[in-house]
Amino acid sequence: MVTKEDFEKLYSKEEYPLIKIDSIRVADVGRTVSIIGETGKVETQYPFLKKAYYRCPACVYVEIVEQDLSYPIKSPASDNCVNETCGRKIKWELVEDESLFMDIQETTIYEPSKHAISPYEPHPDYRILKVYLTGEAVGKVIWFGDFFLQGKIIRIKTGKDSYGFGFLADKLLGLGEKKNEIQVSEPDPASGVSRRNKIKILKEIIHNRGQNDPRGYVLLEEVYSVTEKEYGIDRAHAEEMIKKLKQRGDALSSNQNNIKIIYP
Repeated sequence: MVTKEDFEKLYSKEEYPLIKIDSIRVADVGRTVSIIGETGKVETQYPFLKKAYYRCPACVYVEIVEQDLSYPIKSPASDNCVNETCGRKIKWELVEDESLFMDIQETTIYEPSKHAISPYEPHPDYRILKVYLTGEAVGKVIWFGDFFLQGKIIRIKTGKDSYGFGFLADKLLGLGEKKNEIQVSEPDPASGVSRRNKIKILKEIIHNRGQNDPRGYVLLEEVYSVTEKEYGIDRAHAEEMIKKLKQRGDALSSNQNNIKIIYP
């Protein structure tokens, strides 16, 4: 088992301070920090417009507008050309070939009790943060992976009149590479199966058994029986993992007795 001294030694040398998701406040927007957590569904990367290049079609006067992760795309403050020598004062045109794009990949990071700043500060439930991967972090995150992320806290638009916090991460470390230094997926003493593997086992069982039903559902009692008999995972642990799958939107129940996997 990793000691508190080992944990502090591993992360004290990092450039940015390690924080909890639930400690993020408005004053932290723009601050560079580090966060530890487990990733949810990882989306396909896409090009993001970082700097929009606007040009007047008449006098070719140019304005460059920095973009953020809100929509629609930001345009110059004035609708028309502001060049004093331009006689036409017509609307700007966006020149995509001259604009600057960057790779973005979206995911969600969960901060359960084992990741709450250190293994020595337990957390009662999950904290969730939307993550936008950039730079070297793109393409290096896996679903249900444990990661140490570095980046910047940002403010994102979540609705017409609502906002939320996000995390623009450009550096990451897969904690699986540090298993000798910090236990990320701790084996269950009873079954010897790590927490992450339990989730994978449950997903496979539910998905495979659900193929016998036109709607993909399987009885929970059947899942509990198989996990205990074949993998030594007791009912209490199975119920905990299934609750987690539902919270993440990876599983769905039509009633209290069944379940199906949405993302196998």
